[in-house]
Amino acid sequence: MARMGRAGTILLRLGELNLYLGAALLISWLTWQEVEVRWTLERHGQRTEATVVGHERSSGRSGVSFRPILRFRTAEGRWVRATAGGAGTSAVDAVPTGATFAVIYDPAAPARVFAAAELARVGWAIALLPGGGVVLLILALFVFRLRAGLRGPGLRTPGR
Repeated sequence: MARMGRAGTILLRLGELNLYLGAALLISWLTWQEVEVRWTLERHGQRTEATVVGHERSSGRSGVSFRPILRFRTAEGRWVRATAGGAGTSAVDAVPTGATFAVIYDPAAPARVFAAAELARVGWAIALLPGGGVVLLILALFVFRLRAGLRGPGLRTPGR
């Protein structure tokens, strides 16, 4: 296998750096989506009662989960049917059909709805994920510098 020249090594390291930066940005963006919905609902959300009319099933790495499909009336009197946001439950009967509970919805987009109890507790993962993106970014810069063999100001390599 042919040895890479200096330019090839630098391009390879820049590719690695872009991979880390992309992962950090993806983590931050995914986290921001959740945080933005919660902040909007906390600031502008309307509280009402909703009835569970069914369940939405989804499968992922952690197994099967169910989120309640809700029916509720907005402050303007319009009926809305939407799937509750937030974490689902592993058992369909955890939130039985016909159950009624308090929800908070976005008046500008009533399909954005969370159980009031879900919004009341801030998930520690939501608080830590943006920090995880920053940690990943710092790690990326450290690994880039270490693997590229860069030392000191001016990005000089040892012995040159």
